[in-house]
Amino acid sequence: MKKFLTAHFNLMRNSKFFLVFLSSIFYILYSAPVALAATLYFYPQNLDVFQGENVVLEVRLNTDGETINALEVEGGLAGENMTIDSADTSNSLVRIFIEPARTDGKKFRFIGGAPGGFNGVGIIGRLNLTALATGNNAISFNEPVKIFTNSEKATQSAVKFLGATFNVIDKPEGYIELSSRTHAKQNAWHNAKEVNIHWDLAPGAEYSYLVSLDQTAVPDEIADKPAGDKLWLGDIALNDLTDGIYYFTVKEIGSHIVSRYSIFQDVTPPEWVSITLNKGTPETENKSYVSFLAKDSTSGIDYYEIKIDDGIFEQVPPPNYIVNKTDFRRIVIKAYDRAGNTVEQSIETKGGNYSVWIGSAFVILIIFSIFIIRFRKI
Repeated sequence: MKKFLTAHFNLMRNSKFFLVFLSSIFYILYSAPVALAATLYFYPQNLDVFQGENVVLEVRLNTDGETINALEVEGGLAGENMTIDSADTSNSLVRIFIEPARTDGKKFRFIGGAPGGFNGVGIIGRLNLTALATGNNAISFNEPVKIFTNSEKATQSAVKFLGATFNVIDKPEGYIELSSRTHAKQNAWHNAKEVNIHWDLAPGAEYSYLVSLDQTAVPDEIADKPAGDKLWLGDIALNDLTDGIYYFTVKEIGSHIVSRYSIFQDVTPPEWVSITLNKGTPETENKSYVSFLAKDSTSGIDYYEIKIDDGIFEQVPPPNYIVNKTDFRRIVIKAYDRAGNTVEQSIETKGGNYSVWIGSAFVILIIFSIFIIRFRKI
């Protein structure tokens, strides 16, 4: 077993070999028909952005009828006036990531697989960018991109690439500065059920705003006003947003200047996929171990914590944790998503030595049987 684990980790160091291996395994387990061609692109592909604003760029794949089950995608920005703050994999077509999505501020990387294959148009991941200075910029994919078909030989697919361009401009006079006390950081996930958006009102101005899943959408020329006799105070409370990434846009009536604010909303806790307490094996030095895995369909799983009995919670990597305490009675496992939502599960035991308790139960059963027999004789 230890030799197998060593070989497994050595395979992971050679990403191309491991992707071919992974793709072949997925095909054997979940064989599906195969076609040709695929297009890798960004959305949106052209965007004007004001200096200081945040942009969410989707990395998308159109298989064009082809079924793929493993990929390695890299790319990066051409200029220095923008930065990639983070890479997000929520709701990705990739179900198993060999490593977390990476970015160093300029380059990005996604690598993983889709058991059973993927056919259609889907999102590989999202890049959260900030416009630092004015000027043009572009983002593109770095070759060789590796996309493998869902075939017995794990053939590497031919791929077409479409980059994206940005035009970062100064904030003009009349630009509306937006802020939020509930979602203060635009490219971070939040779990506040009410979303607050604020801006300072200009005397006599009327405004039109829009909440959309599409960051390219803009408000119309119809003024939005509070119901009844209420007056604008420069604050809006959004209470009916389900989980997802939203874009709040606002403009003054008669102006073409649109201000945007990103809302990363996730109020739903993760779900457990499986939790199992296992007896020790020679590989764990006969110590019990816990196998655990959770999923979160919106912001994704951030980290796990485990506590043994009355100890303190410690952060642990999935999917296995070896329990070093032999006489433990309770294990508590927590899973956190990137918005801070959590789900907790506890495992109650009568101690780590299962054989002692099985033997004790057997002795108690014998004594009880003897008592019943004697009672019947009386």
